[in-house]
Amino acid sequence: MNYIRQLNAFYDWLETNPLNHQCIVLWHALMHTNSKAGWQKEFTVAVITLELKTGLNRRAIERARNKLEQLGLIRWRKRSGSQSAVYEMIPLTEKFVRQNDGDSVAQTDAQNVVRQNEVDFVAQSDVQRDVQSDAQTVVQSVAINKLNETDIDLFNTPPIENIPPLKAKGEKKRKYADFVSMTEEEYQKLVDEYGEEFTRRCIEVLDNYKGAKGKKYKSDYRAIKNWVVGRVEEEMERKRAKEGRHEKYRRDDRRLFGDYNPDDFSL
Repeated sequence: MNYIRQLNAFYDWLETNPLNHQCIVLWHALMHTNSKAGWQKEFTVAVITLELKTGLNRRAIERARNKLEQLGLIRWRKRSGSQSAVYEMIPLTEKFVRQNDGDSVAQTDAQNVVRQNEVDFVAQSDVQRDVQSDAQTVVQSVAINKLNETDIDLFNTPPIENIPPLKAKGEKKRKYADFVSMTEEEYQKLVDEYGEEFTRRCIEVLDNYKGAKGKKYKSDYRAIKNWVVGRVEEEMERKRAKEGRHEKYRRDDRRLFGDYNPDDFSL
């Protein structure tokens, strides 16, 4: 496997297939690991190693890993016990070659169909030209006679009214913050997957970001799934780590000073 060729193919693929940053950094970490292993068809790497290389936590790595497999960029499988997972990198250059070959065959078939249709059209036109000429003469004569027998004024026909407007497709979006909108179904999906409190925090983060940067997304729901969830998870990890340090300091204070009564220090 050629490392540089795979990198170029990966970024060519990204131009038409947007991917969140968790998946991108995980793909790079797996490529680097496979390179150090000598480009084996299958290789193993521990999650803790991937955490160090990507800066992601375990949950974010698992989500990104499943996404890469769905897109056909990697294959992986679990092993029993505490053994590391087994990974396989899918060569992107071969994937593009197969896709381009399929497109060429489909394009050739389509061109052949167009040529055949053109031949058939020319043949039919020669046969139908004389028939249409006679038929048109008869139809025009009948139409003129019918108009003469009626009092219909074709040039002053009133417009058609009371036509119901076309219904808009898709479910209407609802505003959940000043700059964040999504359908109720999308909001419920987030609540079912992450919980009410976590979802509200994601909406708050995205609302602040869009309000400050003037950023617009075609789908706020997709933006939350792509990067806001990871941002909030990292925020909560830092908060838990900070609370853990504060609890340690409180325990150290109790060991030094013990429990005391403020009245014991009064004059």
